[in-house]
Amino acid sequence: MPTAHLSSTLSELERRVLDLDVAAPLVLTARELDALLADPAYHSSLGHPPHATHYRRSLGDGRGLHLVIDADGCAALHWDRYDPHGSPAGMLMHLLTDSPRETIALFAAGSAVLRRLGE
Repeated sequence: MPTAHLSSTLSELERRVLDLDVAAPLVLTARELDALLADPAYHSSLGHPPHATHYRRSLGDGRGLHLVIDADGCAALHWDRYDPHGSPAGMLMHLLTDSPRETIALFAAGSAVLRRLGE
């Protein structure tokens, strides 16, 4: 997807990430991580892996930037096709296309709970 209409609001680092394939992580230096965390456009979020700290930035075209900080402090930034914070439809599409493993896990957990309730 073109990033021209977003380029004035994105940092060089963010533009580089959007030029990568979807979900391809760009490993960050400590300085790059600090710069992203200082940007109020990034909001605390959930994601995979569950033990990591997650932040997301919504983009005007429906996509989203996803910052993942592992427990050991290693950080990476990637983009998702759909921003789960953009709308209920965006969340559904994100679960179906960007994070299908988590969707399967959620359905399995929900199914287990329903089975227990039915006993």
